[in-house]
Amino acid sequence: MGKIIAIMSGKGGVGKTTLTAYVGAALNRRGYRVLITDADFGMRDLDLVLGKENDIFFDAVDIWKDRCNKDNAMVPLREGFDFLPATQSRRWEDVGRKGYGKLIKKIAKDYDYVIIDAPAGIGRGNEAIFRVAEQLLLVAEPMWVSLRAVQRVMQLCHEERLFNYGLVLNNVGRSEAAVPVEEALQSLQVENLATIWPHSANILNWSQAGVLHEECDEAIETMMEPLLTYLESDTAWEETDILERWHSLFDVQNVDEEEAITETDTDTDTDESVEVAMTPENKTETIELVTETQANEVEQQNEEPPKKTSFGSLLKRRFASFWNRGGRFR
Repeated sequence: MGKIIAIMSGKGGVGKTTLTAYVGAALNRRGYRVLITDADFGMRDLDLVLGKENDIFFDAVDIWKDRCNKDNAMVPLREGFDFLPATQSRRWEDVGRKGYGKLIKKIAKDYDYVIIDAPAGIGRGNEAIFRVAEQLLLVAEPMWVSLRAVQRVMQLCHEERLFNYGLVLNNVGRSEAAVPVEEALQSLQVENLATIWPHSANILNWSQAGVLHEECDEAIETMMEPLLTYLESDTAWEETDILERWHSLFDVQNVDEEEAITETDTDTDTDESVEVAMTPENKTETIELVTETQANEVEQQNEEPPKKTSFGSLLKRRFASFWNRGGRFR
C-alpha cells in the first residue's frame, strides 16, 4: 500500500493546495506513482490549479457511495500521476466520516504516494484524515496569525498520537511585515522542518493558468530537496542545513538584483558620456537622429493603445467550456 500523506494548515490561504499539486508532481518526476486528492468537501479548488475543472464527472464521495467505480472518478494528469476530486455539492457534515479512511486505503494500493489536500481548520474532515494519514505536512506563512493556527494543529497531532509531521514555512519573502524566518521557527519549536519555500510569482501565475503540475520554479526546486527527502525517508534535514540553503539562495537572488541595477546604471552613464562627446563634425548626424526619434514618438502617440483585458473576460475565457455544459457543480 502506498504512503498516505496529508497536507494541513490551521488557516486557509497559506498555500496548502499549491503545495499538494507541486509536491505530487515532484514525486512523480522521480518515478513514483502518485495520487493527489482534494478532501475539502464543498469547497474544492485543487481542480482549478490543475486546470481540470471541466473534466470532473464523478468524485470521491461517488466512489464511497458506490455510484461509480474508481476509474470513473480519477482524472489522469500524466503517466503515473492522477487526481481524485472532492465533492462540491456536499460537506463533511452531510456525508459523515465513516468510510473515508477505508476508501483512501483501498485506493492507496495502486500508488506509491497518496497526498491529501485537507480542509483548512480543525473540523470534522480533518478528524477523519488524522485517522488515515501516516505523515503530515503542516503549512504556515511567517505571519503571527498563521503561526498560531498551525501551532494549534501541532497540538492536535499530539492529541491524536500522530508525531510524524513536518513544517513547511511557505511564502517567505512576500511581505516586509513578515516574521523573520528564525523567529518564526523558534516560536513553533517544531521537531521536523520539512523545508522553507520562497514566495514565487511563477507559482501564482501557473496556478491561475491551471498548469501548476506541468511547470518547475528554480527557486522552489532548490528548496524541494529537503522536503522530498523527508517524505521518502521520514527523516528531516537538520534545521541549520535548511536555513543555510535558504540563506544561500536568498543571498544569490540579492546579488543578481544588485548586478542588474549596476548594469543599468553603467548603461545610463555610457549614454550620457556619448552625448557629451558630440562635436561640430557629427552635429548634423545627431540632429538627424533626434528628428527620427521624435517622428517615432509622434507615430507611437497616434497609435491606439492596446485594449486591456478585464478580469471578468479572463474568467469567462477560462471557464467557457464549463458554462457551455450547463455550469453545474457536482
